[in-house]
This record gives sequence, C-alpha cells and structure tokens, in this order.
Amino acid sequence: MSGDYEARQRGHDLAQLRYHWGEAYEIGYDSGSFWFRRRDNGAELRCSTPVALWGEIRRDYSARPVPRDAVKLA
Repeated sequence: MSGDYEARQRGHDLAQLRYHWGEAYEIGYDSGSFWFRRRDNGAELRCSTPVALWGEIRRDYSARPVPRDAVKLA
C-alpha cells in the first residue's frame, strides 16, 4: 500500500470512530497505533488497528458507560 492511501484510510477510520464514539471518547492515532481516552476519567487504551479499537471501545462502554454529565465537563 502506498503511504498516501494508508493516510487516507487512517483518516477515514478515525472519522468513523469519532463520529460514533467521539462524544464519550477522545480518539486518535500516533506512533503506529490507534487509541482512545475516556472523557470522564482519562483512562486510555491503544490498539494496532481501528477494528480492534472499535471492539475495545464497545467493551469499555458496555462495562462502564461514560456519564453524559462528565462529558460536558471534559
């Protein structure tokens, strides 16, 4: 894969994650990994792929939903 294609794909993946989960999580990419940080307590997790990150976000949110009042404070 070319670097341009990978960058565009990564941008698309990040946009999708942020669209669906951005209210509850800060989401980004650096140093070769995708990451999320909870907006209520700052807990962070990193994954090598956006698909893995999506699954981890779903597990995290199912176990401990981010309170909406905490989101307003972030």
